[in-house]
Amino acid sequence: MLRRAKEVSDSEGTTLTLQTFRSDSLEKFYYKRGFELAYSKEVLVKKK
Repeated sequence: MLRRAKEVSDSEGTTLTLQTFRSDSLEKFYYKRGFELAYSKEVLVKKK
């Protein structure tokens, strides 16, 4: 599905944007598929 979504966005000249939580540990998965980090924000961070 991800590959197809990328093909469609490329053919339409649009940007495919993904959102995930760091706690999901998926950064390497997306980097290997040609995505890059565009923005990072800490949310729901437990204060010490």
